[in-house]
Amino acid sequence: MSDKIRVLHLVGAMNCGGQETFIMNVMRHINREKIQFDFLEYGTEDFYFNQEIKALGGTVYRVTAKSKNPFLNIWQTLRLFSREKFDVVHIPSYEATCFVNLLLAKLCGIKMRIVHCHSTLGTGKTTNKLFRPLMNGLATHRFACSGVAGESLFGTAPFEIIYNAIDAQQFAYNPAVRQEMRTRLQLQEHFAVCHIGRFSPPKNHSFLLDIFAEILKKQPNAILLLVGDDKELPEVRHKAQQLLLTPHIRFLGVCSNTAQILQAADAFVFPSLFEGLGIALIEAQASGLACFASTEVPLAADVTGTVTYLPLAENAAHWAKTILAAAPAKRISHVDDLRDAGYDITALADHLGNIYAESRL
Repeated sequence: MSDKIRVLHLVGAMNCGGQETFIMNVMRHINREKIQFDFLEYGTEDFYFNQEIKALGGTVYRVTAKSKNPFLNIWQTLRLFSREKFDVVHIPSYEATCFVNLLLAKLCGIKMRIVHCHSTLGTGKTTNKLFRPLMNGLATHRFACSGVAGESLFGTAPFEIIYNAIDAQQFAYNPAVRQEMRTRLQLQEHFAVCHIGRFSPPKNHSFLLDIFAEILKKQPNAILLLVGDDKELPEVRHKAQQLLLTPHIRFLGVCSNTAQILQAADAFVFPSLFEGLGIALIEAQASGLACFASTEVPLAADVTGTVTYLPLAENAAHWAKTILAAAPAKRISHVDDLRDAGYDITALADHLGNIYAESRL
């Protein structure tokens, strides 16, 4: 048996999304002399975090995607579980169909089997209701980023809330960094609205563009900073062109310096259709930004008491009016608030390390 506790994360693709960012935050801060994080991905593509994973001592394993060949996926996963002898499988999922991987792990003698819900996407799904008893029975631990996320997947079964912790000090408001980034992004005289998130349906970029169009009517010097990438980016670009917004939008792609970009912004807008929690919203609060989120985002995400919640039923003009009336707010650091609320990554990594260590008992 290896001296290190081996934890396999079944993520499919380690791209720069919320749950992947959370896992990497933990990997950077966990005791890697005692615990090794490995990852199971689908296909052959080299994903965003792969190089860092390898630099931190992790191994990336690959199997055929379920969507291409479910039987081959099961066979390859079973062989991997049998060959590598992991201590823990940690499955980020909103689908009760993950019971298949839990069953394979149990058959291969993997003692600790964790399901970790990061989203409310599975709420009301027939498959979740059908397979939930199997999933709950096969999992040894059930985690969720918020109460609403946990209930959406696990139903009435008990689960532990694992906060989407961050390195809060990295996001602490810094006037010098703000000035430097505003110069670099050519924002000196502009009102900068920021959004961080994948270009995928839950993030509701279409409505975000409508909101920004209304902001521009009142604030002609406004700029929209969009951080992220994904399959809906071309559609968002097309709508931006139709609304004549392109000259006022900076498509920044996937960035490693989101902490600095948040410093440069004046408001953070998060009109999601649904969220398990919203790690980007947590980061924005740490930076002292005025934050505006849809009421589909859990109230638990308002860690600092400074988030303004708005219903999606309200039109874009109402959102714009509310944002312009409240932002830019006086910037202060909320690092201590986040730490007090349990969002300190060092403490969270230690806690998870203690849980993983139970796999050797």
